[in-house]
Amino acid sequence: MNTLSKSLSPLRRIGSRLVHRVNRVPARRARIVFAAICLLGVVAIAATGYLTYQVRLQDNQRDDRAQALAAMQSNVPKLLSYDGNNDLNQEFAAKYDLLTGKFREDFTTLTKSSIIPAAAAHRIVTNAKIAESGVISVADDSVSVLMFINQTTTSSEEPAPQLDGSRVKVTAVRSGDQWKIGGLQPV
Repeated sequence: MNTLSKSLSPLRRIGSRLVHRVNRVPARRARIVFAAICLLGVVAIAATGYLTYQVRLQDNQRDDRAQALAAMQSNVPKLLSYDGNNDLNQEFAAKYDLLTGKFREDFTTLTKSSIIPAAAAHRIVTNAKIAESGVISVADDSVSVLMFINQTTTSSEEPAPQLDGSRVKVTAVRSGDQWKIGGLQPV
């Protein structure tokens, strides 16, 4: 026998013993092991799917958060600013497109019955600016934003600018591919 055959001899014996042992494993035990391996595979696939879903959900919420905040930072000052020296019916008609839902109906009623007549009669000019803002919460198709707003107001009776600061909780609602104002609530 050559040296290579002698060194491989113990490996052959171990290999034949393993084959002999595997052949002696009852069929029932083999089925149990196979079923356990399959079950682990299914659990691993399900866990991977769940984790992928969670990552995408968080990515979507992060995107919603950023888009809604940017839209509200742009739209809320447009909504709260107006010039009583202009055609307010036309100016406010453009503002209604920034709104959605019941808030749109309520705001339209309020402006037509109170704000537009008073602003026109007293030539009220209001300029709103966002001092700070941040997202409070994110839901499926809505985002709640807290805004600190500074409004400067002048009128024919008070020509000196009056500064008023306020905190407002804004509800941004997804409408198609846009974020619209679904509610304003003083805080």
